[in-house]
Amino acid sequence: MIVVNARFLTQNVSSMQRFAFEVARRLKKLNSNYIFVSPPNIMQKDWAAELEAKVIGENTGSQWEQITLNSFLRQNGWPFLLNLAGMGPFNYRNQFITVHDTAFFNYQSSEKLSVKLWGQYLSQSLNNNVKGILVISQSCKDELQKTIPAAVNKTYVVYSGYPQLNNFDSTLEQDLAGKSYFLAINSIDPRKNIERIMAAFNLAALPGFKLKIAGHTTNIFDENEAKDHNIEFLGQCNDNQMASLYKHAAALVFPSLHEGFGLPMLEAMSLGCPVIASNIAVLKEVGGDGALYVNPLDVKAISGALKQIVSDTPLADSLKAKGLQLVQGYSWDNTTQKINQLVTEAQLDG
Repeated sequence: MIVVNARFLTQNVSSMQRFAFEVARRLKKLNSNYIFVSPPNIMQKDWAAELEAKVIGENTGSQWEQITLNSFLRQNGWPFLLNLAGMGPFNYRNQFITVHDTAFFNYQSSEKLSVKLWGQYLSQSLNNNVKGILVISQSCKDELQKTIPAAVNKTYVVYSGYPQLNNFDSTLEQDLAGKSYFLAINSIDPRKNIERIMAAFNLAALPGFKLKIAGHTTNIFDENEAKDHNIEFLGQCNDNQMASLYKHAAALVFPSLHEGFGLPMLEAMSLGCPVIASNIAVLKEVGGDGALYVNPLDVKAISGALKQIVSDTPLADSLKAKGLQLVQGYSWDNTTQKINQLVTEAQLDG
């Protein structure tokens, strides 16, 4: 028996939860030894049904992970535990954890208790426990090893795949046809750099263009004022809505200050949407020659890239073609097979 921590079923969907589910659903088909256990407060019910997830205990959140899950593992003979979206029980050696980005390396200066706990946990685990760490980019591995040298022989790169967004939102398809806009993706994390994106869009002053921002909306933005500047906050969007938004956008504007992988880049590229991305190492690693790179701290540079996409049609067309070719190298099947192989080898090592 191989236990998969399916706590991700209880969370809102971001790139991390998407990764966990896409790998989990393929592991289920690949190897019948995998079972999926979850807290009771499941949000992603369709995913849970597909995985035939087993609800254990009454706790939720980190208490479920540290108490309920740990008890379940003990009662079942300490089986191998695979964590695809975060941490598992403290001091449980027979497990893999997955690191999706390295922002927690600044955990000592963070005001968030959850960030501090995660950073402390990972540092201790790498030095004393866990059989392995899965990371989704070489850049993430490099950062990990700078901070925690003990990670050298325990860290494995398993590149993410990307969602096949083949279904579109019929209402948005009609609304967006013929419209001119740039697309950005926001979250509660300031690393998405939304304030500079908005400033760059205003500076570009492109007639007839709007900036559409999908994802979490924070109170720091005045939406009424934003509308006056042709900026629209869309809120959370489902897969079909995102597919339509990518499909019709002039470009995805993605100058993040920090990322673990950059999944939205691949989503956009797969639908023929040019990408403007920050020139940080991980996005250049993942995006190759399929994106237009800018300094994420330079509003004028971001603004210049927006204007370049509009004025230079050959460049935009080239980015579309290169992006479509680049995404073919990323596959959920390859990711899953590598993870399954690493788990199998770890079990054989005892």
